Amino acid sequence: MGQKQKQLTPTESLLDYFGAQLRALREQAGVLPAELAGRLYIGPDLLRKVEVGERYPSAEFIERADDMLGAGGLLRGLGPLLAREQAFRARTGSTPLKFRPELNDAIVLDWMLMDVAWESAREDDSETSESMLAELRQADHVRGAGATYPKLLAHLGADFEAFALRTPRTAIGVLELAAYNAVDLGADSAAQRHYHKALHIALRTGQRRHGAHLIASLAYLTMQCGHPRSAARLAQAALTGVGDRTTPVEGAVWWMIKARSHAKMQEREECVKALGRAEDQLTREPSGGEVELISYFGLADLADERAHCFFDLGDFANARDEAAKALELLNLDRVRRRVIDSALHASGLTRTGDLEQAGMVARQAIGDSGTLRSFRASQALAEMLAELLPHQNVGVVKDVFEFARSAAPVTPSFPSSDARS
Repeated sequence: MGQKQKQLTPTESLLDYFGAQLRALREQAGVLPAELAGRLYIGPDLLRKVEVGERYPSAEFIERADDMLGAGGLLRGLGPLLAREQAFRARTGSTPLKFRPELNDAIVLDWMLMDVAWESAREDDSETSESMLAELRQADHVRGAGATYPKLLAHLGADFEAFALRTPRTAIGVLELAAYNAVDLGADSAAQRHYHKALHIALRTGQRRHGAHLIASLAYLTMQCGHPRSAARLAQAALTGVGDRTTPVEGAVWWMIKARSHAKMQEREECVKALGRAEDQLTREPSGGEVELISYFGLADLADERAHCFFDLGDFANARDEAAKALELLNLDRVRRRVIDSALHASGLTRTGDLEQAGMVARQAIGDSGTLRSFRASQALAEMLAELLPHQNVGVVKDVFEFARSAAPVTPSFPSSDARS
């Protein structure tokens, strides 16, 4: 008698989703486990362990399985996502994915103890550099980090230190965007290094306000890397260190990071309070001096963050409604954010039982992702498909997976050239 198959929960982890998706594709193709194992040049036991979420597949395994089962890149796109999850679980080794929250402590303390005037002296920025940075920020919104990060690396070479001495604010902006791009490529340690380097420039040149934003960015990264308690402390450090000097957008972003961290820890009351403080900040009179990288933050972004908080708290109806609101308010040129919010909206619709609408929104999310090279967008789509997988035999959901097999986006991998940065 054959061994009884383990029941997987696709939303439990990317590994569970990969195993469930692999099994579903194999069964749809009418291929027995022993037959597929032979085609993949592996033992049947290894295939079984991957299908039941007990073993991470190798890159070669994923490539061959995608080709053998005609997955059209659906499995292949999960490769970088699985590598990041595996690194999170291992917490060992030396890879571009290894994030170390304890490395933030000393530099944040240095910022808290800065004894300088709040506003730093103005500098003569290079118009060419500022224009380049603005273009790359826009390209990042539309195409994702896979298209922009290699160009940023070119600016972080041997001449960067001299550039930072001449125009520190612009240099900080380049490093901020590089960090943001590294996050969008799933390379958390590289993002941490970029933020730290930017903070060192801020400390050296008295850019205290910009330093607060960098610390808040580190808090968001820390939260995404599975350390919500540390993230909440970092966000509080930024808020405490700035006091009443915070601008409306800064205050909204920093309180939102606290809210997301509390949601991750299932601390509903603290999350809702922080959400309220973030909303209150946005009702303040607009002021100048916003950090360029977050100057776009508004009601659409507030709705997006609220949707993620509610989803993490298990309040799927509110998550669905807030994601829909975010999509209504978002500018069309913010392609990556629209894909992520559409994926979250589809997941909320799935959780609340509206599979027909979920299927329509899911198809839109997949279709919009075609031009993106974004790890974060690919992860959001994978999480959406994991929500839909248990309903794969429903007509509209089956159509979504067929569409995904023909239009799966490319998940960018992190460039090895970043070792120098």
